[in-house]
Amino acid sequence: MKIKRIVAFIIDMFLVMIISSTIYMLPIFKSSMNEYMSFIEDNSILSVYTEGGSSDITVEEANHITYEMSKIINPLYIIMCAITFLYFGILGFIWNGQTLGKKLFKIRVVSANEKPLNPALYIIREVIVTNLIFQLISIIITMTLKETAWISVNTYLSNVSLFVYFILLGFMI
Repeated sequence: MKIKRIVAFIIDMFLVMIISSTIYMLPIFKSSMNEYMSFIEDNSILSVYTEGGSSDITVEEANHITYEMSKIINPLYIIMCAITFLYFGILGFIWNGQTLGKKLFKIRVVSANEKPLNPALYIIREVIVTNLIFQLISIIITMTLKETAWISVNTYLSNVSLFVYFILLGFMI
C-alpha cells in the first residue's frame, strides 16, 4: 500500500508537469519562453551542466544567473501552482478523493470517520501535501525581492521546503 501511494503521487506530479509545460508552450507565453531560451543560450552556466566541464564562473555570477532565470521562468511556476491546485485540490475533491494516479491503484483519500470529505479540509490537505505553500512563497519572493535578499531567502526557503517535503513523504509512507 505504501508503494502504491508513492507511485500514484509520482504519476500525478508527472501529469501536472506535462499539463503545465503544455500550457506554457501556448502562444500567449511565447515571449516568456523565447526570453528563457535566449537567456540559456547566452549564459555559460549551461555548458557547465551539459558538458560536465568546469567553468570560470564565480559563485556571484552563478547566483545572478539563477536569480535572472527564476524571474524569467516565473510564469511557468505560476501555471504549475494553478494546475497543482486544480488537479489535486479541486479535481481530487470532485472525484471523491481520487486523482488519476490514485484511480490507477484504486486508492482514495477518505475522512477519518468515513463521512463525506469536507471540501475546505480536503483542499487544505492537498495544499500541504503538494507543498504548494512553499511554491507560492517562492513565486512571491522572486517577484518582489532584490537579488541579494532573494538569494538568502530562497536558499532558506528551499531548505525548509525540502525538509517539509521529506516529512510529508514520511507521512505518506
